[in-house]
Amino acid sequence: MVFYTAHPRPTTASFTEELDCLGIHGEVLMFNGCTTTHIFCRPNCPPGRRTKPDHRVAFASADEAFIAGYRACLVCKPLDGPPGPWKPKRASVS
Repeated sequence: MVFYTAHPRPTTASFTEELDCLGIHGEVLMFNGCTTTHIFCRPNCPPGRRTKPDHRVAFASADEAFIAGYRACLVCKPLDGPPGPWKPKRASVS
């Protein structure tokens, strides 16, 4: 089953409320996609957060984003490193 929705995300809700609104619950990693650039990002990626809500789509996995014709973001690199939110280079350097 492919999870792909063009449902715009609420702008005033918390991230958890947004996931519940889309039918995705805490155990599923979600990626944001932009319908104009066909790029998918981690939920907190700076360029991904600037995507207008009416151009934003949600994916439950990277595979679903690839099937829909999206490519991975070059900033947050959703395929590299551990799953979860993006971490700036400054924060990831020990």
